[in-house]
Amino acid sequence: AAIGGTLQDRMYGYSRPMELLGIATTAYEFFNVGCSIVLPEYRTAIFLGHHVTTFILGVMSFYPWLHYYAIFFFGVASVSSVPLCVGEVANALGYPAAK
Repeated sequence: AAIGGTLQDRMYGYSRPMELLGIATTAYEFFNVGCSIVLPEYRTAIFLGHHVTTFILGVMSFYPWLHYYAIFFFGVASVSSVPLCVGEVANALGYPAAK
C-alpha cells in the first residue's frame, strides 16, 4: 500500500525514498557502532547504547511500517549531527575555538 491519508496507510504504507533514507541511516549507525567499539573516547555505555538502538530502529525501517514518519526520525532529528561532526573535525584539526 502506498502512503495515503488513512491511518492504515500512514502506519503500513510503503515509500521508496523513506526506505532509502532508512538504509542510509542504518549504514551510518552501523559505522557509528564500530566507532563506539574501536575508539576509546566513544567506548561508553551511553554511546554504544544509543548507536545500537538507532541501528536496530534503522533495520526495522526496512519493512513498510511507519514510512510516513521516517522523514522526521531519520531526517529532521538527525540534522543535529551536522554541527556535531563539524565540531569534531575542527577539534581534530586543532582549531582553538572548537575546544
